[in-house]
Amino acid sequence: MGFDRLQTLAKPLREIGSENRPFDRERSGFLFSEGGAGIAVLESEQSVRRRGVKPIAEVLGFAQTTDAYSIAAIRDGANQIETMIDLALTDAGVPAHLIDYVNAHGTSTEVNDALEAQIIGRKFRPTAKVNSTKSILGHSIGAAGAIEFVATALSLRDQQLHLSKNLDEPIADLDFCRESGPASLDYAFTHSFGFGGHNAGLVLRRATD
Repeated sequence: MGFDRLQTLAKPLREIGSENRPFDRERSGFLFSEGGAGIAVLESEQSVRRRGVKPIAEVLGFAQTTDAYSIAAIRDGANQIETMIDLALTDAGVPAHLIDYVNAHGTSTEVNDALEAQIIGRKFRPTAKVNSTKSILGHSIGAAGAIEFVATALSLRDQQLHLSKNLDEPIADLDFCRESGPASLDYAFTHSFGFGGHNAGLVLRRATD
């Protein structure tokens, strides 16, 4: 009921399954998803070497910022998302032009998708692949960031990217994943924007032998 009053939920479009469409011109809101969970085990490099195993991916950097502007909306022109991205990249020691893949927040809401697409276009190179895991799973609220982190790590390990579902008319000239398939990925960035203006991002690298 709360999300409905905020007018953030996806509205019926055509056939069932077409309502949830991050970064598409016909988006109307997010698809509420329940029951999602994501678990990741973070292990030191020394522990990995001692056990003689290969990690799924390597976490290089992290950052978080807070807008303190609105319970749900991203503030246009004065949010702290770009600052978060800069801080995460600095923490990782990785320049933005090396990021091959951005796992976007991609909720399918009208305002947030538009602002996020603009920010991704400004911060990352034009050939960086972009997709939204929420386009497939819906928005699992507090579990979303963990699930998307897992999806990003597995994408680096498997050198595969999933599509952004229902993306027929993109709202921006980004390199969106319109189909699932192989990709050459070394560095990835995954970010989430929480209710209340909480922004967080992680820089990941493909694990090497």
